[in-house]
Amino acid sequence: MSKSASKNAAFLAVIAVLMIGGAAIGITLIRNAGKSNQQISRESALTQLDKKLKKLDVKKVSARKATVEITGNNLAEELPDIEKYPLSVTGKGELNVEIFSSTEKSSSGTDGWLNEVAESFNSSHYMVNGKWATVSVRPIASGAAIDYIISGKYVPEVYTPSNELWGDMVAAENVKIQKIDDRLAGNTAGILVSKDTYNTLQAKYGEVNISTIVEATIASDISMGYTNPYASSTGLNFLVSTLEEFDSADILSKNATGEFQKFQQNVPFVAYTTLQMRDAA
Repeated sequence: MSKSASKNAAFLAVIAVLMIGGAAIGITLIRNAGKSNQQISRESALTQLDKKLKKLDVKKVSARKATVEITGNNLAEELPDIEKYPLSVTGKGELNVEIFSSTEKSSSGTDGWLNEVAESFNSSHYMVNGKWATVSVRPIASGAAIDYIISGKYVPEVYTPSNELWGDMVAAENVKIQKIDDRLAGNTAGILVSKDTYNTLQAKYGEVNISTIVEATIASDISMGYTNPYASSTGLNFLVSTLEEFDSADILSKNATGEFQKFQQNVPFVAYTTLQMRDAA
């Protein structure tokens, strides 16, 4: 090959390298075109993310299990300002009654039927002794509500929990309270299990009820979760029902409380209220 041909070949090779390099730079510039120094393309972001993910060491951690316990001496000081639980309905009448309502009936969507009733009542301009009467609704977990009432930090005119037991607990603290009715609407508590879990329990224990579910939980055959009985009626119902299962004559006997503590050692933290647990599921 002549020197001239060799020079031409070398020159073409250099041009090819420059073109390839230029193309690569061009692609990068196009990907990041119009983006600030803090913004990069999706492709660049995924590449960087993949590099960082390779440095992570992922480990599977068992669910934390412990007893539900609340301690403290001054309840009023520990409670947050009531505005942490904003009104879902605000009455503006000359006479206004505030209602503490369990969240199952005063939240949003299908959980907000009490709000609809309250709004309808307010818009009717109901008069009492010549004054416009309205209601305000404050969604708050039943257990949290009694803390405000018992401590005296904030006391509404009306309290509608999702279980009559909460009213009994308020009365037990020598707080003056008058029951208007046993219930505002029907409310049934239950235990939800998957079909596979149900079949497994039935095959091993013969039947599926609160007794076998508790037994299976103690044996670590299943992981049972329930809401905080200090705040949620669902959790309170389950607590009372389980204690009664252990000792129907005295739900606070050593046998009942001891067996319940065994059960609770295998219960992971799940949710504060029923709505939180439902959304998590």
